[in-house]
Amino acid sequence: MESIKNVILKGLLVDIKIAERSFRLNKKINELYNENLQPLKKSIATIMSDLSYTEMVLSLARIYDTPKNYPTRCLKQLYSIIKKSNYQIALNDNKSESILNLPYFGFEHSTIELLRTSSDYDFIKRTTLRFKDLEYNEPLYSSITKLKEIRDKLLAHNEDAQVDSFINYNMFEKLLEHAKNVASFYAITYCGIRLKSGNNYYLADNTVKWENDFQRFIEE
Repeated sequence: MESIKNVILKGLLVDIKIAERSFRLNKKINELYNENLQPLKKSIATIMSDLSYTEMVLSLARIYDTPKNYPTRCLKQLYSIIKKSNYQIALNDNKSESILNLPYFGFEHSTIELLRTSSDYDFIKRTTLRFKDLEYNEPLYSSITKLKEIRDKLLAHNEDAQVDSFINYNMFEKLLEHAKNVASFYAITYCGIRLKSGNNYYLADNTVKWENDFQRFIEE
């Protein structure tokens, strides 16, 4: 239980927050940037755009990392902890609360009905395998692959290779939303911590400061 809480609270939630606020800032910069800005504001906007792009790619890539020599706090590490327990970590009183919130974690009605009548073992195994399956299939798989390519070949190691560095905002949002759903599911299921109320993610309010500050800077 503590290892799950550690991955979520000290790993996934930290990177989700960094990824979202960097994404929001980058998006706001592209929205407000124009050739009529004062030279200083144009220069700062360009710098902030480059920095926020780098930060949003690196933080999101950490979420979808593949642990190798070190137990990084990522989604796959979370799945690994669950699997090593043989899907038998006690759910206590959290299962019913988790089931009530399944629609907000991306589960379809037919799957929810199956999970509603599942044993604890089947419940956690089926949900874990579903999350993993989403990451190994489209549209997430190609997006994850591209994200890691940009991170590995351009930002982390600066390889002598041609890399398409364009990231579609819609692609980024889908990866971020999946990460929120996974973190929220395991947080409430194993730790009794609610990260979502309906479709509202509790930590979202903490991610808008950078974009709001940038907008005030541009409009001064």
